[in-house]
Amino acid sequence: MRRILVTGSLLLVGGVVLLSWSTSPTGKATPPAKSVTREAPAGTAAVTPTSSPRPPAPTPESAVRTYLARQTFHEQVQQFLKGASTHDAAARDREAQAISQGIDSYEARNEMSAGEALLLRVALIRATVPDEAEQIDRVAALSAAYRARAAQQMAEWESQSDRTLEAYKVRERAIVEEAMARQDWPAGVDRDTWLRERLQREREIVYGAAEQPSH
Repeated sequence: MRRILVTGSLLLVGGVVLLSWSTSPTGKATPPAKSVTREAPAGTAAVTPTSSPRPPAPTPESAVRTYLARQTFHEQVQQFLKGASTHDAAARDREAQAISQGIDSYEARNEMSAGEALLLRVALIRATVPDEAEQIDRVAALSAAYRARAAQQMAEWESQSDRTLEAYKVRERAIVEEAMARQDWPAGVDRDTWLRERLQREREIVYGAAEQPSH
């Protein structure tokens, strides 16, 4: 499942880049941008390729609070995007920065997908950067950062998967050897039943541990 989500993020990032390149806010076709060395725009935080540990399962009460806070945040974003053009540049940049920090927090808690965060950040760029060419450059740089992060997460997942399989294979061999050497069995349990149940337990232990966040 995690691999599917990471792959989906990569595809969505690519889709955002194509959409940003193909259409400007005025609907005119615009060519792809060159590589960028400018600073991140006001209201958009730099994205570093790091992964965050998975938070514990929420209680019903905390889930409700999280939902309400999320709704309030999205209303704030929509209100800002609708009225951004009526604000002076300084006020617009301050509010965009506050929204960007909110996106950072949601991403850090794994409460917002990379695709959704990227789309919101792109909207902030379009709302705060008046020059269309600069918009395209900044969107390209932002999308590249998200692609790099998604690729790193995929690599980490595959590496972890390989290590987990190796750990299970070591335990599997030991359990099979134990089953073959053992002569006494509990009443009603034969070697095949014991081996099947013991291997199933070991899979749950090994792969369950692999799903735990690293510290």
